Amino acid sequence: MSHRRRPQPQHRPSSPTSPPPPRAATAPAGLPDADALVDAIANGDLDLHLDALAEALSRRLKLLQTAREAILMATLRQGDRVLINHSARPQYLHGEPATVIGWAGDKVVVRLDQPIGKFVNGEVRCPPAVLDPLRPRPVRE
Repeated sequence: MSHRRRPQPQHRPSSPTSPPPPRAATAPAGLPDADALVDAIANGDLDLHLDALAEALSRRLKLLQTAREAILMATLRQGDRVLINHSARPQYLHGEPATVIGWAGDKVVVRLDQPIGKFVNGEVRCPPAVLDPLRPRPVRE
């Protein structure tokens, strides 16, 4: 199995008018730098721990996805405008704007602006993970 390093970005002199490049988030005290960790994995330094790392990453990603879905389900309201994102199936739904019209269990029911494909009535039941709110709801005081 070959171990390839990620290509290093080429440094270009920046012009005085260009903004500085974004900085990577720093690791909390006591933790290794994320770039150093990625490099160690790519170099094979952590091959004995890959299964544990993969399991930990998988659990963390699932937790973050579950939290995002719970927040979205708690904050979406009927009439909210959403965009169907890249994780939806079928793929022809990607980027389609819609309006939330209700809920069916753990699914959100949306009405597409334009019926498409097999959704001839424009209604789609989908998990909250495939929806991106178009704009935040205004706060009433």
